[in-house]
Amino acid sequence: MKPVITSEWENICVVLPYSDLKININKTKEMCIHTPNNQPLLLNDQQIEQVTEFPYLGSIISKDGGTDKDVEVRIKKVRGAFGMLNTVWRSTTYSNNTKLRIFNSVKSVLLYGCETWRLTKTIIHQLQVLVSRCICRILNIFWPVQISNQELWTRAKQKPIELEIRQRKWGWLGHTLRWPPGDIAKAALEWNP
Repeated sequence: MKPVITSEWENICVVLPYSDLKININKTKEMCIHTPNNQPLLLNDQQIEQVTEFPYLGSIISKDGGTDKDVEVRIKKVRGAFGMLNTVWRSTTYSNNTKLRIFNSVKSVLLYGCETWRLTKTIIHQLQVLVSRCICRILNIFWPVQISNQELWTRAKQKPIELEIRQRKWGWLGHTLRWPPGDIAKAALEWNP
């Protein structure tokens, strides 16, 4: 059955038959992944815009299926948030422990959605460099002073970023496995193409 156009949106919104679902054609995007079919998707004779990446629930979904673009955006967000807190990092009224607790909340912006990332050495290195630079800035450790990563993590009471991501991945996996049989997330884990 052909979708019906509602009059209130004037050819922008489509109502699917037998449901109250309305599709806004201007806000709808199409992304094809590993398919030989390159025909445009038409809805009421209007073509849906094809994209190579788009934001979804705070993460960047890209056509290649990788996480590089999402990690890049996360790093930019953390740099911005960290920069806005420069007065806190420079302040002598806050203890280093308080500053590190504030930094952990900033770090949660970096690690949002990391449970689904594909970890590569490059990604881990980029994340660890960012975290290490931030910690050095918080602890007032500047360029001429050289410090090992182990000593830096000990002083800051932090774990390597790879370990934090792996712990989050295992936590998410355990949470998903506790769902009842037939749940969509559990079915996706057990799916064998």
